[in-house]
Amino acid sequence: MTARSTSARSISVTWSPPRRDQQNGILRHYLVTLWSAVEMVTRNVSSIQQVIAVSGLRPYTQYNCTVQAETVGLGPAAAVVTVTTPQDGMIDFTKNSNAVAIQLSDPG
Repeated sequence: MTARSTSARSISVTWSPPRRDQQNGILRHYLVTLWSAVEMVTRNVSSIQQVIAVSGLRPYTQYNCTVQAETVGLGPAAAVVTVTTPQDGMIDFTKNSNAVAIQLSDPG
């Protein structure tokens, strides 16, 4: 799973489905959860999707992100990825378990 801020108010989360031998039945959907110190956001995503853009978030806020697959019940959560939304027009962080990429933008 990876997560990256796409603007000051949105984060894109991408994942791969669990291996077939780790599924406990037919994959029904994914539960994507983002939480910060002040809010929690959840989205149910179709089992054929592997990416979602979550909008309506707060600028310059640290969010923890995870994904769970659901068959007959929710499976284990993916490793948590932490992403900070930038201030409006300032900076974009992309982070996964192996690397961090930083993109600067001119606010003017």
